[in-house]
Amino acid sequence: MKMNVYVVDFEVSALVKRWSLRIGIPLLAVVAGGVAFADLPGGYADGQPLTAEALTSNFSYLQGEIAALQSQVTTLQGQVHPASAFRAVLSSATPTIPSKTTTSVVFDTVAYDVANEYDVTTGTFSPTSAGTYLITCALWYASLVDGTQYSAIIGYGSTTYQADGTDLVTGSGASGGSSIRPEASVVLQLTAGEPVQCRAFQNSGSSQAIQSSTNGYNAFAAVRLY
Repeated sequence: MKMNVYVVDFEVSALVKRWSLRIGIPLLAVVAGGVAFADLPGGYADGQPLTAEALTSNFSYLQGEIAALQSQVTTLQGQVHPASAFRAVLSSATPTIPSKTTTSVVFDTVAYDVANEYDVTTGTFSPTSAGTYLITCALWYASLVDGTQYSAIIGYGSTTYQADGTDLVTGSGASGGSSIRPEASVVLQLTAGEPVQCRAFQNSGSSQAIQSSTNGYNAFAAVRLY
């Protein structure tokens, strides 16, 4: 039996094309086998009676092919997931961070949020689907105090903290000088709905302000990797 397979390019991704061929070609073979019984393991020749044994063998073969296709579809579904990505910045708010107190920062301007997963009122990113995510958090402290630890912290779940991006200011000329911008990033496996926040910490002995910015110096972002 001769079978021609034609592939038409509709500008789909290489992953979809590859899996379409893997699933489509065996499916065509099953359909063709259903028409031409001689190609199945329990086939028969012209003039030969169709026996129960041959039918059983053919159905067993087809059942195995269907099971293999189901397994491939399950694998493909595991690799295809909803898009998830957001980025938020501080454009007008100027948060004040108490000394020695880890404080969540609410980023007031959303640059993009493809799945509506960032809450601008609480500063929380909550993924709608479980997966592996790259999270970044950067904060621009407005002024410096000698010997102070300035941190950008990615917090997720109820008590766990990750990716402490810390800069320590030292030197006699630091006090009252230029600003500082610690940044943290981490790859996390998150469950659906697990809250993630960008948090600030400093231990200068007095409250310190996060500088408002329209150029993205203060930014909180996430993207799903897989």
